[in-house]
Amino acid sequence: MLHAGSHLGAGLEAVVARVASTLLAVLDEVGGGTPILLENTAGAGSSIGRSFEELAAVIAAAGNDDRLGVCLDTQHLFAAGTDFTTLESADATLAQLDSTVGLDRLRCLHLNDSKVPFGAKRDRHENLGDGEIGAKGLACLLGHPALQHLPAILEVPGAECKGPAADDIEQARRIHAAGVRRRTARRHPQPAAARASTSAR
Repeated sequence: MLHAGSHLGAGLEAVVARVASTLLAVLDEVGGGTPILLENTAGAGSSIGRSFEELAAVIAAAGNDDRLGVCLDTQHLFAAGTDFTTLESADATLAQLDSTVGLDRLRCLHLNDSKVPFGAKRDRHENLGDGEIGAKGLACLLGHPALQHLPAILEVPGAECKGPAADDIEQARRIHAAGVRRRTARRHPQPAAARASTSAR
C-alpha cells in the first residue's frame, strides 16, 4: 500500500504516464502475486489520489493492470471532501468508487477517525469515535455490503498515543456491528405496530 506521490504543481496529466510506468516496473521486478494498492489521499498540496477519478487515471495509464488495486482510507476520504456519514452518502460514495476505479479493485480499508473537519485537506488521524467523523458516520460506511469481505487496518494514535491497542480493535468491531445493524434495519423495517411497542418499553 502506498500513496502515488505528488505532481509538484505540474498537474496529474503531466506525470501520470511516468507514475504508471514506475508502478509497472516495480510490479515486474517483484514478480509473483503481490499487488500494489494505491491509497486515496487527504488532498493536501499536489498529492495524487485526492479523488477516485485520479486513482482511476493512474490505473488506466498502467493499462488497467490486474496487479493494481486500491486501499480506501476513511480519514483521507473525509478530509478530501467526500461524505459518507449517512447511509445515503455512503451508498453514493461506494457507487462513485465502483463507476471510476471499480469495487473489484478495492482490497483494503485504513480505518481512522479525523482530527480535522470535513474537506480540510489535511492528513490527521484520530481514534475511532473521537473525531469529526464520529462512530455513527463511520458505521454508515463500514456496514455497506460491498465492504464486508475486506480487511481493515487501524492507523489511529491510540489512547496513550502509542498506536492502536485492544480497546481500539473492540471499538472498531462495535462500530462495524452498529453499521451492519443499521443496514439490516433499513432492508427489513419493523411494522408500525412493532415500532410502537418497542418505543413504549
